[in-house]
Amino acid sequence: MQRNNLLTLTFTPRIARNILIPEKPKCQSAINTITAIPPPTHTFTSQEENLLRDLNKNTFRIVTPIKTDMLEKLTMKHLNRPYVNYVINGLHQGFRYGYTNTRHTTMQNNLKSIYLDIMAFEKAI
Repeated sequence: MQRNNLLTLTFTPRIARNILIPEKPKCQSAINTITAIPPPTHTFTSQEENLLRDLNKNTFRIVTPIKTDMLEKLTMKHLNRPYVNYVINGLHQGFRYGYTNTRHTTMQNNLKSIYLDIMAFEKAI
């Protein structure tokens, strides 16, 4: 049996081969932000403007554990400004998912088990 020196076959699984190849560590999700395209922005519909005007700002305030001021400083020189601006704006004002059709109110009945102990239900709320 003659072995070809130019071609060495291996049965090492692909994931193991990647572990064995020395290279600098990288964060693929951070690298992906360089070419990421932010979703399109939509202006508020008149229905959305009315809904937002009537919302209790204290009940529906945006809360995030991310320190947005630090994120802004850390990303000042990021190559993809539109994407960074999208993320920072979303953290400040909320992310919109682009639904522009008319919204309808749907009222669902409570589960019957709520009426078994109204006091426990009210306490839980």
